[in-house]
Amino acid sequence: MAVINGTVGDDVLRGTSSSDRISGGSGDDELFGRDGDDLLFGGSGDDEIEGDDGDDRLSGSSGDDELEGDDGDDRLTGGSGEDELFGGDDDDDLNGNDDDDRLFGGEGDDELDGGDDDDFLSGGDDDDILDGDDGNDELRGDNGNDTLEGGDDDDELFGGNGNDELDGGEGDDELDGGDGDDELNGNDGDDILDGGNGDDILDGGDGTNELDGARGEDTLIGGNDADVLNGGGDSDILEGNSGEDELDGGGGSDELFGGAGGDRLFGQGGSDILEGGDEDDLLEGGSGNDVLKGDSGDDLLRGDGSSDELDGGQGDDALDGGKGVDTLIGGTGNDILVGGSRSDTLIGVDEFASNPGFRDIDEFTGGSGGDRFVLGDGLRVYYDDGRSGRGRRDYALIKDFNINQDTLDLTGVASDYVIQDSPFSQDGDDTTDLAIFLRVSGEQNELIAVLQATDNFDLGQDYVNFL
Repeated sequence: MAVINGTVGDDVLRGTSSSDRISGGSGDDELFGRDGDDLLFGGSGDDEIEGDDGDDRLSGSSGDDELEGDDGDDRLTGGSGEDELFGGDDDDDLNGNDDDDRLFGGEGDDELDGGDDDDFLSGGDDDDILDGDDGNDELRGDNGNDTLEGGDDDDELFGGNGNDELDGGEGDDELDGGDGDDELNGNDGDDILDGGNGDDILDGGDGTNELDGARGEDTLIGGNDADVLNGGGDSDILEGNSGEDELDGGGGSDELFGGAGGDRLFGQGGSDILEGGDEDDLLEGGSGNDVLKGDSGDDLLRGDGSSDELDGGQGDDALDGGKGVDTLIGGTGNDILVGGSRSDTLIGVDEFASNPGFRDIDEFTGGSGGDRFVLGDGLRVYYDDGRSGRGRRDYALIKDFNINQDTLDLTGVASDYVIQDSPFSQDGDDTTDLAIFLRVSGEQNELIAVLQATDNFDLGQDYVNFL
């Protein structure tokens, strides 16, 4: 083993074919390890250090240094100063330490740590681990299945080819998965995540984030603040979680879940499933046969042009089926249901409730098609509160029943009901509003529905279906 020490000046020091220890000392030095497992120390000054063959250890110390490991499993440490580190072939360990450094892993499974300040890290080929640490860093995994951690401050992470894991850490970060099936976690800060090609998982973490699945079947998770999630062109899963989020499924048959907060959900192309979650949400299915569920809150649901199913859930909801053949279910609360231009089915209540329609006043507009209005299921009468009185606190208001094309479902037989003038009509009123009452023995009849501007309604006609 040779021990070679430089002078106070600028030295050129070359090792032997054995394992050598070379120290440049002060000055701007050039050190070459050659063969063997060498220890190379640049010392002060701006040094160039090359390990060559073998498993070498290179240290730049102070100054702006250039370190190249070459062949073998090498360990490179930049020290203070703005350094450039090149791992070369095989599995290398690169540490930039202080100042703004540039680290290149090359071939092999490498580990790169930028250290303090603003660094650039490139993994190269194979499966690498990159850690930006402090500073505003840029990390590029390149080829292979890489792990990238931004660390503190505002970082840019690019996975490249392969199935990569990207974690932005603290700060406002930008993450791009590139090709492959990637996992992106924004962590703290206001982050921008782009999945790229492949089936990716994107988690925005804390902060106000923007997530874009791009191409592939992706899963996007929003976090606790107001996030924007874009699914991209394939079939994706979008979860807004807490905060007032905007979810856009894009092309493909997507699943969108708003979570807590007042959210905006847009299915766009494909047959989508949209669920609003807590608070007051907006759901628009877009093209395709969509399923929209408002959940809790006062929600607005719009179906668009295909055959959609809209369920308002809890709260006072507004449902618009659009042009398709739709099924509209108001759920609990005082709901407004608008069918559109085709033959729609309108159900104002929660069919699975113990007393469907209790304390609900629902408003139905079927539209221009031949529509079906459902006021019972064969077992229960909807809007019957089971209490004595006229039932004016729960009923269906049907605004456009057309005896020539619409139908109405009731539980029981015709003799269970009676048709009378609407209890809300005023003396001298020219309107022809009729009401359907359930006969109740020994009590006042129970109001079930009001039919606005309807003449000659007859319970014995074919437009009434008794179940």
